[in-house]
Amino acid sequence: MNAEVSATIRIYEIALLAARNDPRFFVRQAQGICLIIDEIQKAPSLISEVKRCVDADSRPAQFVLTGSADYRKLPSADSADSLAGRVIITRLRTLSHAEQLGAHPVFLKNCFDRVFPAQGKIEPCSRKIIYEAAIRGGYPQTIGFDAEQRSMYFKSYLEAQILHDFTKTWNFRRYKDLELLLKIFAIYSSKPLNMLEICRKVSGSAVTLTSYLNALQAMYLIDALPAWESKDYKIGSKTPEIFLSDSGLMAHLLGIHSPEDLLCSHEKMANEGGKLVETWAYAQIMPEVDLHPLWSIRHFRNKNHQEIDFLIGDERGRLLGLEIKSAESINSDDFKHLKWFSEKVPNFTGIVLYAGADIISIGNGLYAVPFSALWAQ
Repeated sequence: MNAEVSATIRIYEIALLAARNDPRFFVRQAQGICLIIDEIQKAPSLISEVKRCVDADSRPAQFVLTGSADYRKLPSADSADSLAGRVIITRLRTLSHAEQLGAHPVFLKNCFDRVFPAQGKIEPCSRKIIYEAAIRGGYPQTIGFDAEQRSMYFKSYLEAQILHDFTKTWNFRRYKDLELLLKIFAIYSSKPLNMLEICRKVSGSAVTLTSYLNALQAMYLIDALPAWESKDYKIGSKTPEIFLSDSGLMAHLLGIHSPEDLLCSHEKMANEGGKLVETWAYAQIMPEVDLHPLWSIRHFRNKNHQEIDFLIGDERGRLLGLEIKSAESINSDDFKHLKWFSEKVPNFTGIVLYAGADIISIGNGLYAVPFSALWAQ
């Protein structure tokens, strides 16, 4: 470790100590300027002081609070100090493939309007290309890494997250169980959350499992996607689905390091490949959903086994259904759930996203669209 890095670490440690030991002095020293506090979850006592300052002076943009965990979900969090009504919360996700290429996030909006790129304006697509993108994921630090470098990064990242944050912030001692649980959640990514089944796999209680899951969600490692319901139609399940927040992390946990790890067998493509691509697709569309506060996103599944991977609603009451297929070709069966749903619900557009090359309309607002349209301009 060179002298410059050592000095930076010492400055950070001193600032953290000051923030924890005298939060009032720390915050008030910055009066009159915009104070940016990174990793706010490591000094939660600052939150009450920020609240005190904002209540006394309501001018906007006095503070920017960032962190790798949601301070509102910390074990030490006090609901009275949640800053509710005083802050705007923005989720910064890992980078989508479109963001990595500098493309504008307009794919979903165009789908609502049924406007698609002209033939020839879409890059060639294939199952291998999508696997490569999914395995690479969206962590900015790993862009340009090869498989070995990416594996080293994720090993270090998980060790820091599990050994440090969970054992200290959440006071979890059995971190090896947590590491196993993360791998199990990777296996279940894009699937309904079955707590009893997962409890049997880890030989743990539902209470412990729920506390671990809540912590993983607070650290933005796992998302829960609610089920779509409607009082008018009553045709949906209430069980949420879980997603790892990044497909690159999921691939690492599943031991998938190259497309060939999946392309070697049809079984792997159908199981691990399908879940990985759906998790990757979730990470592609969520940044655009986040940009529209009046939009919502759900999954749909009912007892008759009709299911749609993603249902997105916009501010005009329109619904967009996305089915994710990692295959390079499609057939009529790929549309059967979208077709069934379109007959029940008005203002509906159904899209099958697949690893092919052509945009195809089968009528009644149902289309097959290549994944590469996600980043087409």
